[in-house]
Amino acid sequence: MKFFKKKIFFSVCILAFTLLLITFLYRSLPILTAKESFISFFPKKEFYKKIQSPTPCWMREQILYDLSPFKNAPITIEKLEKTYQQILSPKNTFDKSLFSRYRICNNKLYKFSPSTNTPSSKNTPLEKAIKTLLHFISIPDCEFLLSIMDGLVEPHLDPLFHHTPSFSEQAPLLGQAKRKELSTQS
Repeated sequence: MKFFKKKIFFSVCILAFTLLLITFLYRSLPILTAKESFISFFPKKEFYKKIQSPTPCWMREQILYDLSPFKNAPITIEKLEKTYQQILSPKNTFDKSLFSRYRICNNKLYKFSPSTNTPSSKNTPLEKAIKTLLHFISIPDCEFLLSIMDGLVEPHLDPLFHHTPSFSEQAPLLGQAKRKELSTQS
């Protein structure tokens, strides 16, 4: 009887250890589930067809226009940090969670939340879209600042809220949307 109890106890211990190990390994691996992306219904064939076709002229022109101030001033990690700190400045009283710093490294997306500057696990629809793209194509390592406002810059904000004291320290702030009157296409 003692032998049987020891065997059951030993089996339960091994099972518990295995479950803990699996849980630990599962949480430590990068996870890309259907809830974290749009992979489950992404139109893969249409996407590959589009990325093999030439970039539309309006898109190229808009990107060149938006980034033209940085043509002769390389965007560096230091400039990204200074611009991000300017956005997080106490003088700016808006919701700072609308602005995040992102890094794509080894084709994985990392987000730093504004309050703690630590990785965040909350996924916005735009982040899910980026994760979907990362699943299908390789994107070079990069870092960028992004606003999830409904149009950059919203009318109630100072249009220069993200500008550093010196342009030599400035990095671009990307937006998921742009007010039409600020576009070259208006």
